[in-house]
Amino acid sequence: MFPWDTHRNHFDAVGRLCGVLDAGCSTLIDDLRGRALLDTTLIVWMGEFGRAAHQPPERPRSLWNSQSGAGSGTDG
Repeated sequence: MFPWDTHRNHFDAVGRLCGVLDAGCSTLIDDLRGRALLDTTLIVWMGEFGRAAHQPPERPRSLWNSQSGAGSGTDG
């Protein structure tokens, strides 16, 4: 298991962590869809904050809140 704190080696760590996160989230969505539960289940995935893909020199730690959702008739 990887640590989720990405203050060091941010971009390398996020590359590994996204694979873990994507696999778990897609498995959940596939399972709910396979059991015909996705249309009546809302999945909300939220994070404390996200880091910008491009770090401008004047703001080396650009942050924003991050969230996503799927199911319950949404366009994930």
